[in-house]
Amino acid sequence: MDQISIAQLKETEQELKKANVYLENIFENSPDAIGIVDKYGKFIKWNKMAAELYGYTFEELLGKSSFDLYADMEELQRMRLHLRKEGSARKWAMQMKRKDGTVVPFEISISLLKDDTDRTLGSVCVARDLSEIKKVLAELKASNEQLSQEISIRTEAEDEVRRLSRQNQLILNAAGEGIVGLDVLGRVTFVNPSAAETTGYGVFELVGKDFHGLVHHSRPDGSRYPLHESPIHKSLSTGVIHRERDEVFWRKDGSSYSVAYSSTPIIEKGQIVGAVITFRDVTQRKRALEKLSKYRDHLKLQVTLRTEELNELRDQLAKAVEGRRKAEEQLGQCREAACASQERPAQD
Repeated sequence: MDQISIAQLKETEQELKKANVYLENIFENSPDAIGIVDKYGKFIKWNKMAAELYGYTFEELLGKSSFDLYADMEELQRMRLHLRKEGSARKWAMQMKRKDGTVVPFEISISLLKDDTDRTLGSVCVARDLSEIKKVLAELKASNEQLSQEISIRTEAEDEVRRLSRQNQLILNAAGEGIVGLDVLGRVTFVNPSAAETTGYGVFELVGKDFHGLVHHSRPDGSRYPLHESPIHKSLSTGVIHRERDEVFWRKDGSSYSVAYSSTPIIEKGQIVGAVITFRDVTQRKRALEKLSKYRDHLKLQVTLRTEELNELRDQLAKAVEGRRKAEEQLGQCREAACASQERPAQD
């Protein structure tokens, strides 16, 4: 092997290591719970958020059956039948068991992992705790695709890159929330189908474009949203995670919608190289909360009015009782006077 080939091989290996570290960082720090099992359903990978939501460390679950986490065995069987038939199960509502024994409603999305011969190797599961709606997932699709094109020296390296790309694409596609990757300048580097659908743009209309200028350019009242005030920009400039529960994004057609999102910086070798934005449309939830608030105000008003009516009736009753008491006193006095007048002639 000549020196050029050796240099290319070393460069390829370095790129592969960098990709592995990068993707592992995304996997471990994802705000969504992610688990990977083999074809027998036994755990081979488990990220930090999964450990936080379920209460088990990866060491406690390594080699253990994932089926033990399901509380409803009948629903599990239905989901597995669907998974075998379709190859994936998206947004499946399941009752899951935590380590402390509590049963919690989860929304899970599962996709089968297959090799080039279509043989099932296992599956990847992305889980969301529906009791607290807080989730995030990270991926860098454009970078992986570029890496796949550049790594062409060794067959093993090519196979590894294809495997990583396939696995992470499944994770991206399985995620129910919008996921967007940004470079350090705020330009879109990757976007999952959910994000493209929510914003109204095609995937290729977003990649390479300024995310703030496309979907975060204005406030709810239509006034300009300065870039330096955006929490997303602050993540890119300061390296601090920002979570917003009530902001507005804008669609391609010019309409706006309420979102809750998190902006997580991507840090490599101590340098900020980008950020991952995970968001969901909370318009319906916000409307429901507004209706609930109005209904509560209506109930408070009704209680106030009813209380005032009761107080008025109480005052009227008190006046009536007092009037009756006085009348009875007057009647008693009259009777005493009448008796006194009847007794006087007898004494004479």
